[in-house]
Amino acid sequence: MDWHLVLRIAIKIVIIVIVSIIVAKIAKGAIGKAMERKTKGGGGRQKTIKELLQKAAVVIIYFVASVIILNTLGVNTTSIIASAGVLGLAISFGAQSLIKDLFTGFFIILDDYYAVGDYVSVLGISGTVEEVGLRSTKIRDYDGRLHIFPNGQITLVSNFSRGNVRGMVDINVSAKVDQNQVMDILRQVCEDMQKEKSIFFAEPPTVLGIENASIFNVRIRLTFTCDFANRASFCRILRQNSIEALNKAGLGSQVEVVLSA
Repeated sequence: MDWHLVLRIAIKIVIIVIVSIIVAKIAKGAIGKAMERKTKGGGGRQKTIKELLQKAAVVIIYFVASVIILNTLGVNTTSIIASAGVLGLAISFGAQSLIKDLFTGFFIILDDYYAVGDYVSVLGISGTVEEVGLRSTKIRDYDGRLHIFPNGQITLVSNFSRGNVRGMVDINVSAKVDQNQVMDILRQVCEDMQKEKSIFFAEPPTVLGIENASIFNVRIRLTFTCDFANRASFCRILRQNSIEALNKAGLGSQVEVVLSA
């Protein structure tokens, strides 16, 4: 046995292992720094993408190092790589759904479609996002039910938590009542509500005017803009204030507040 050859091969393998470990650490650090520069304030989304890219880089580096070590030992890696390709192709055909979920999940996180805490609508289900993973997304609806969606099935998402939304309150008034008087009362309600320091509007409540009319009644619409989290409560407050003001003016029996938002 040529011990000198064995020693040279052993030294080469040790060098390959050390270099691969160093390169893997450098790659992980570079990916981490790049994500910090490009994705600021991403929170869990940034961490998920960073870990995914780091793991992928490490797997590729160690795979290449393993192939080089096998070549150093005199093993023909061409057939191994070809076999791995055929095996990977067979697995991909059998796990197309899983692969689709993973790829879709990656792009959902990368493009920031939604984040934990956002209120969204997915496939007809509305609720708060509780978890965003590469495989699936978990949404809890208003009744407390937890819905789990494979990411590959998510083709359309409505995110209500990005930016401001519009709230509306409709009031049906008898056609016999003086609509101008009603609108003056409602304008005062809107002005008083805007002055409340505990309520913050992007656009203050205002009386848009007559939305619809018939021989029996007239529909007057009030509207405002705020963040989604407060829209429902602001609508309730606006309804209550409107009812109280109209009752105080003696018009309560001639008015119906429509539950709309």
